[in-house]
Amino acid sequence: MTISPGFIEIPVNALYKFDVSSAKLFVLAGPYFAFGIGGNIETSEGSADIQFGSGDTKTMKAFDLGLNIGAGVEIKNFQFKVQYGLGLTNLAPVTENDAEMKVRTIGLTVAYLFGGK
Repeated sequence: MTISPGFIEIPVNALYKFDVSSAKLFVLAGPYFAFGIGGNIETSEGSADIQFGSGDTKTMKAFDLGLNIGAGVEIKNFQFKVQYGLGLTNLAPVTENDAEMKVRTIGLTVAYLFGGK
């Protein structure tokens, strides 16, 4: 079984930058709040849309709370970042038999920063 959910995530990260030669290094950390908006589930019988909620007829819970940590570098107007998200909420719709489903994410970002420095 493969579950591929879609979430809208609201991060609340603190970021600290420090200068190293001609670049700026930074680290970030903070909580995030996420809300399920869709996705699909694949089984040997076929595929179906994710049904958010609690109970036997649902695929997973819709609300997630977790922590982000990350680091990156800014060189001139370019920014490169790697970030890890650790879900803290059990998203299993039924928790009998110690069922557990948690989100783990890795993000890579490349950005161009507009504006002068």
